[in-house]
Amino acid sequence: MAVARLRTARNRRQTGWLQLVVFGVVAVVGGTALWTSLQYSEAHAAARASAEEKQLPAQESREVPEQPTAGGAEGDEARGGNSEGGAGGASDPAASLAAWTEITTLPTGNSGSAVTGSSKPEGEQQQGQQQPGEQAKEEQPAAAGGGPKPGDKLVTVELRVPKMPPTFNSWVLSEDMLLFHRRALQQQLEQAYVALGLAAAAGRAFVLPEFSCFCQNSEAPLPRCRRPDSEAVQFPVPCPEGEVLQPLEKFAEPQGGGMPLRVLPHAALHSMELDESKVLVLKPSATVLWPACAQANADPNQQVGLCTYESGLESGATQLVLPPSLNDTHLLPFLEKYQGSYPLWRLDLSDIGSHWHAFAGWDCAEPARQFDLRLRGAAQPWPAPSGGGMQAMNMTSGRVYSDEPDMKDCPGGAALRRMQAVHMQA
Repeated sequence: MAVARLRTARNRRQTGWLQLVVFGVVAVVGGTALWTSLQYSEAHAAARASAEEKQLPAQESREVPEQPTAGGAEGDEARGGNSEGGAGGASDPAASLAAWTEITTLPTGNSGSAVTGSSKPEGEQQQGQQQPGEQAKEEQPAAAGGGPKPGDKLVTVELRVPKMPPTFNSWVLSEDMLLFHRRALQQQLEQAYVALGLAAAAGRAFVLPEFSCFCQNSEAPLPRCRRPDSEAVQFPVPCPEGEVLQPLEKFAEPQGGGMPLRVLPHAALHSMELDESKVLVLKPSATVLWPACAQANADPNQQVGLCTYESGLESGATQLVLPPSLNDTHLLPFLEKYQGSYPLWRLDLSDIGSHWHAFAGWDCAEPARQFDLRLRGAAQPWPAPSGGGMQAMNMTSGRVYSDEPDMKDCPGGAALRRMQAVHMQA
């Protein structure tokens, strides 16, 4: 009995010590965890305070109201416009995606860089802020000789744009895309060359058509012809005029070589707000046989009626069907009576096999030589499809009016005076 009690007392003492050991271990573990947590909290709070102190000057600098600058380039530098490493940074004039999706001239400064920290609400910023292409539409006429003036006589052309393959926007070979684009743009430039020749021969200013691009311009071929900030763009898109042609004022510079020409931006057509009843659509047609139409009747007074057909279009414009492949000596007499009554002539190329048949150039060599001398170097370069830098483009792929074999070796004084008259009116 006594032995049993001793064993029970010993077991109780052992249990008590075990409980004390367990309680001690738990206390030590809990204290260690609590101390570690406190140290982490203090370190984290110190790190946050340090980070907030570093961010505070940057936030304050963004909240400073933007001060007006004397020059666009200086203002952009103050806003960080000359930073490098961005996708077509603001220092690159061709960086803006909108400049590729609107009719616009190539920016000459660091336009389009974002200004942060504006004091205007977001809604007001969106309403008041114009896209680069829209802003250029409004500024373009003033930058290109003041735009159309009252009494101006103009010529433009409806381009026949090559049809792109159905899968073109899914192509992954940049070289193939750039090859197609260059061919398509060359055809459009040649059509503009022919129409510009007609305008010069008739003594009228020329309004650029809307060129269509199938690639974005850059100093080197772009992956899938798209900049990194415009990977979703779907071709074709309207070309920026400054990416296709030299600045328009250069066409009229006396020191440029050749007879100065007056060339207006495509936006001039929108600013004119011209009634369609004042538009004459010139439609050279392969259905008219020249010179048989002129020889069918010996009476010169009947010549125009036999070789031209006038009709009204649903738009309200007047259409004049003409013989194809006429030079200035043969074509201008058909157009003489329409010179004063129709401020805008629109050239339609849809009824001839080649745009070269719309206007055959000059009868005398000197006006053609002056015309081609003025257009030398008028087209802007594009990247070579296989790389290796920029590759020059010309207004035509080789054929020019000054090389036509049937021209007479004469000064063409009357033709030169007509060309000079339109420049003097600008």
